[in-house]
Formats: sequence, structure tokens, C-alpha cells
Amino acid sequence: TCCPEATVRKFDPTGGLQKVLGLQVGALVFDSSGRIYSSQFPVPGAEDLVVVFDQEGRVLARFGGVPGSPDGMGFPWGIALDGAGNIYVSDY
Repeated sequence: TCCPEATVRKFDPTGGLQKVLGLQVGALVFDSSGRIYSSQFPVPGAEDLVVVFDQEGRVLARFGGVPGSPDGMGFPWGIALDGAGNIYVSDY
């Protein structure tokens, strides 16, 4: 991968590293249940995705795909959630 430092890092209030999530991470949002929605930037030959993690860092869901496929994303940059649970992804 081109940028292994592009991750989500969870720190405790004193600055101690607790967890590293994802790879090639862009946007982050949290829902009211504490789930983490993360966009994953493109890596050559890989899918461009939105990944949903629980509070412990376990993957709950993944969606998106290879650019050009029906559900593919070119560069999932931003994420927003609405009150009905819909997920909006800005993609270019």
C-alpha cells in the first residue's frame, strides 16, 4: 500500500494508543450507537470501500467496490449519516 500511516488510531485520554483500525482511511463518522464508519482510499487493484466497525474495532459491514462496478466507488472521500440510518458517501 502507498500510505500505511493513513489509519484510524484510538487514544485514551492520556494519549496512550489503544487501537489501530483500517488502512488508507479517509473520512470518519460515528452513529448514535458508537459504530465507526470509515472511508477507505483507493489502493491499486483493491476495492474502494466504506467499512463499519463496532466500538471494539470489529468489522460489522463493508460496502462499495471496484471503480466501474455497479456499486463501485472511485474515491470515497466523505461520509454522512441521517436520522433514518441512511449513509451518504461523497465519491469522485
